[in-house]
Amino acid sequence: MCKLMLLWLMRAVLSVGHRFSQVMVVLTVVTISSSWLLTVEFGSVGLIWSNSINMLLRIIHRSRRTLLFAFHIIQVFSVKKAGKDLSPK
Repeated sequence: MCKLMLLWLMRAVLSVGHRFSQVMVVLTVVTISSSWLLTVEFGSVGLIWSNSINMLLRIIHRSRRTLLFAFHIIQVFSVKKAGKDLSPK
């Protein structure tokens, strides 16, 4: 079972062009590590903190991608609008 998980992890990290998979693997490792460390230190409250850290990292990751997409769309539409305003009548 452990070998299978390690093989899956290596395949996901080393696959070319699968940035989403790589980010998810890193987030999973961070979640498991923080769960273990915080649960050992603080008990069940540590597990709650671990889940909070996990969700915060996922929100930050998705927000960054969403903002980049929004800025791209704004640039595309502002260039199109500027092109229409500058055209001769």
